[in-house]
Amino acid sequence: MRYRLNTVLLASALLATSCSSLTWGSDRCADLLHAPVKVMGEPELKEVSAKEANVSLDVTSGSRSAVRTKIRIGDALALDVELPAALDDCGHEPVYSYSYQLPPGPVTVTATTDDQRQTVPLKVVQDQRWVVLQVQDGFPLSLKVWRQEPQWG
Repeated sequence: MRYRLNTVLLASALLATSCSSLTWGSDRCADLLHAPVKVMGEPELKEVSAKEANVSLDVTSGSRSAVRTKIRIGDALALDVELPAALDDCGHEPVYSYSYQLPPGPVTVTATTDDQRQTVPLKVVQDQRWVVLQVQDGFPLSLKVWRQEPQWG
């Protein structure tokens, strides 16, 4: 019995030592989650509080390099930013949210990066809609309209 207890204690100590070198939850990852975007151009649409919004725009990037991203809602520039590069050893990327109050009716949302472009139709109504843009290396832009708030994390 004593032999088993020592074996269990030794195994626990080795596991704790090997896991201590993991970078999950490191300060770099926490810093990335709170990293601001770099504003590249002045938007033509005015942001409002999330409570006043009927359109929310959520943008995230898993790209290993910074990505300039422009989003137009109709003919108006809603966003022109550079999203920070993601880190290989972090499990999550930041999600940047922007809120707008737009008049009802159909519009086209267009997202562009340095080398890609994607459009999606949006019918603006009183109920809130979410437009979600995801940028990821090796994949086309993902631009989708959601009727309910995305559950990030």
